[in-house]
Amino acid sequence: MLELDNYDRVVSQIYEAALVPAHWDIALTSMIDFFAPREWHVAFVVWERLDPPAGRFIGSTGVHPLARDAYLQHFTGRHEWSIRGHEMRLGDVVLSDQLIDRHDFKETKFYRHFLGPWGYELAILGMLDRQGPDHMGIVCPGPSDCDPGNLPEAISMLIPHIQRAARISRRIGEADLRAATATDLIDSSPYCVIALGPSLELLMANSRAQALLDRGGGIKLHHGRLLLDDPATQRDLAEMAAGHGKSRSITFNARTQDDGQLLMSAVAVPTAQGESFAKGVGGTALMLVGGQKIAVSNDMVEALQTSFDLTAAEARLATFLVQGSGVRGYASDRGVSKEAGKYLLKGIYAKTGLSNQTELVAMLREVPIGWGKPLATLPEPPPSNRL
Repeated sequence: MLELDNYDRVVSQIYEAALVPAHWDIALTSMIDFFAPREWHVAFVVWERLDPPAGRFIGSTGVHPLARDAYLQHFTGRHEWSIRGHEMRLGDVVLSDQLIDRHDFKETKFYRHFLGPWGYELAILGMLDRQGPDHMGIVCPGPSDCDPGNLPEAISMLIPHIQRAARISRRIGEADLRAATATDLIDSSPYCVIALGPSLELLMANSRAQALLDRGGGIKLHHGRLLLDDPATQRDLAEMAAGHGKSRSITFNARTQDDGQLLMSAVAVPTAQGESFAKGVGGTALMLVGGQKIAVSNDMVEALQTSFDLTAAEARLATFLVQGSGVRGYASDRGVSKEAGKYLLKGIYAKTGLSNQTELVAMLREVPIGWGKPLATLPEPPPSNRL
């Protein structure tokens, strides 16, 4: 039987790790310290991808940094525990002998070149989460001549808490999004904000984007990946996410469930920045921002011309900026060059006395010319229940 006080301590450490990712090492150390026999002193939680092989450590105990680097470089997504474990059901906890015969395992490179020197022939394996080709598991290797005691039972009981904590951590963001204020700004945005991984897997969606995805229409999720009803745009996004796109950004229309039009802008995220945003194994590859398309009426153009003494072309560009599509979207829609759009933008800056788009858009939104909300047809986000 597990001691309740020790179990509560480990659970508390796990949820602390949801807010401070570096705390995962402490949570795993506590789990091993309380529930494993002395001979079982190694545990790690890792995201792995099978094709192409890749991985990222969430936390570990008893694993030297050099061993972590060696595992990621040579074995992640390639050894039998990972390959066969990928098919485990969420929440399952098994002994590695249930996945591969011990004799066969000892013939693998993973055993001969990594675990063998420590005498680790056996492991307790738990499936924590899965997203497309990626899975997150907990691995506790140990010697075959020692009973693991209460450790399998403890892992089974702790898995739901590890799963929730990992998902909380992913939603908060880590790194650039670790500050609660940054997360709140994204979640309260009037626009859809979506982060996608290299295979278009969903890594993060603010509340408005999640509502849009849940409702379906021309933009939805299929097995955890973004799916559009326009094959050409789907192909362009896939190529951009994989790093093979001809352009670093595109603007496109997506149909909502009620046949409205959503104007979406997709931007390829550099690898160095993507690793610090919403994290899958490969980091964020694409950022999508979208708002409901606003018709450019003559009344709107006239109101902007009157308020800021803009030309008709400058006023039309201003409405595109408010929509979130930017100069590139304006140029594409109007059939002009991006340089022409930048020329018009300089004129708007000169007449408004501003010097950057953030300030300009904030001011334009205050002009009483009757814009609808960018996502007026979607429900307001629910109140925050942040832990």
